[in-house]
Amino acid sequence: LFSSFERIIDRLNLARNYTIVSEYKEHLLEDYEEKMKACGLKYRMNCQTRKDIYISGTWWVNGKEKNHNRFVEMILHDETVKEFEF
Repeated sequence: LFSSFERIIDRLNLARNYTIVSEYKEHLLEDYEEKMKACGLKYRMNCQTRKDIYISGTWWVNGKEKNHNRFVEMILHDETVKEFEF
């Protein structure tokens, strides 16, 4: 009983951490945040790091499972992304 209820809640309100690494470009992390918004996700930046020519951002992201899936697909096909942890 609880496991099916928990699955329904997870589909409606799923929280994940995402880390994206890319070559540095001004406002690039904000572009990823715009994609999160476009997918109907709420986010909070946890940290950002720049090392050499790379920049990485880590976000705590909350939203519906289908919106997370849409965002992941979008990022997996984004040529600016060098690494993506999800």
